[in-house]
Amino acid sequence: MSILRRTPTRLVARRAVPWLLVADVAREGHRHWTAQLSGRERRRLIELIKRSGGRPSTLTERERRELQRLVAQLDLRTFARHAATTAVIGRAKHGRGRGR
Repeated sequence: MSILRRTPTRLVARRAVPWLLVADVAREGHRHWTAQLSGRERRRLIELIKRSGGRPSTLTERERRELQRLVAQLDLRTFARHAATTAVIGRAKHGRGRGR
């Protein structure tokens, strides 16, 4: 495929993504991450994820239980709800508006 055929798609995709909205959701994710886990727990979670290489079966049973506990403590449903709320409010706040 030539570069001329791909370029318009890239431009359309860039315009379609409201970057301020992405930043708002990322900020909400950081807030949630730091509010739910202590610094020690965050470091341990990252360590377990790196060690597993994305495959929990590479961890010991004890490490798997610890990983499950830390992920459960993150309460990802609450984060998803907050991120969705941020996205809806952000869309209204940063949207294109009428007549543009």
